[in-house]
Amino acid sequence: MHDVTVEVHPRGDDDHALLAALASRLLGHPVTVDHHCAHCGGTDHGQPRVEGAFVSLARAGALVAVAATTRGPVGVDIETVDGVAASGFDDVAFGDAERDRIAHADEPDLLRATLWTAKEALLKAAGTGLRIDPRRVDVAEASAEIETFAPRAGYVVTVAVLSG
Repeated sequence: MHDVTVEVHPRGDDDHALLAALASRLLGHPVTVDHHCAHCGGTDHGQPRVEGAFVSLARAGALVAVAATTRGPVGVDIETVDGVAASGFDDVAFGDAERDRIAHADEPDLLRATLWTAKEALLKAAGTGLRIDPRRVDVAEASAEIETFAPRAGYVVTVAVLSG
């Protein structure tokens, strides 16, 4: 994806330091990562923020994914393929058409993880997170550039950058 940097690292004690380092390289100077919850205004949780850049962070299993850009709001999500295969997950995460696609897919667990990470990345970029019912999010209709990749076997990462 043009002008967006995404890195995947082993999970550590200070994943925010990885995000700060990525944003610092992007901007060419040291930065501080702050947080802001759009819902309650809290600064001890919520979406990470860096002055001059758009950033996102996600964790799953043994990995952390960080993303940074100056293009526009960005969201990143990482999941283990097995982590979203739990019974009942599809009913709370996907609409009817998506559940049908998953049911008929050659690799349903991989498709499930791909669709879920895309939804999470979009909702993070929009700044709403899961305060919106994910069953109402149609990835195909999103006004965003979306890219998905597998950093290692059993994981899926999706990054979304909102356009316009």
